[in-house]
Amino acid sequence: MIQKNNESQQLLLNIGNTTTSAALRCGNAIKHLAAFPTSNWEKGCIPDPVTSLNVPVVAASVVPPLKPILQSRFPHIVFLHEATTWDKLPVRFAPDVQRRIGADRVANLLAAHQLYPQPTIVVDCGTAITIETLDQNATFAGGVIMPGREFLRHALHSGTGQLPCPPLSPELLPPWQEQTEKAIQAGCDQMAVGALIRGLQLWRQREGFADAYVILTGGDAQFFHPPLHHCLPFPLIMAPRDFTMRGIALWAHTITQE
Repeated sequence: MIQKNNESQQLLLNIGNTTTSAALRCGNAIKHLAAFPTSNWEKGCIPDPVTSLNVPVVAASVVPPLKPILQSRFPHIVFLHEATTWDKLPVRFAPDVQRRIGADRVANLLAAHQLYPQPTIVVDCGTAITIETLDQNATFAGGVIMPGREFLRHALHSGTGQLPCPPLSPELLPPWQEQTEKAIQAGCDQMAVGALIRGLQLWRQREGFADAYVILTGGDAQFFHPPLHHCLPFPLIMAPRDFTMRGIALWAHTITQE
């Protein structure tokens, strides 16, 4: 169990499909420790600050196969999704949603609830691109999950005989490319941007969301902000770098109070 002391330290792990982030929580302060490829858990290549701390460990993970590895390294690790009493959270989820929603999405909504007024639309740009929403009563109102830019490239590469898998481009390329690599970059990125534009337009047209705050977070948020800002008539807010980790800290705090 997590120590029931507001000032006790906790190692917070945000385990995503591509990247794991680690932070140290002490009271209300959060100190970033490390970020490394999630595949390193299986390789045993974990940065020293993560493995040397003798503090309770709390994890929000979207990679279930890593659970045995994490438990062998941290015998008393607490997985937030499993330890949560859902009606203790300040954000409400329907019972069938509680069993299925990803830990990263819960953390994003908890951070959004603390930092911004509701209704709120959170766009998380990573390996997967997600939209998750809170209505004016802080109830989860749904969203979408779609492939991110890198995933789209890998899908084309693995599903065809000749197409390469070009790297991520730092900015959105126009759709009139002659070279194959650049044509793939432009096609994948234009698809992702277009899907987000349409998704956000539809959400803002939904009853109760016309004035919703729109928050961008995730490792690829810097890429998406300029084209979305150019095409959408409403403001977009760039979340703080530790946005999701703040949500994880809030989530862990609710468990310490039980």
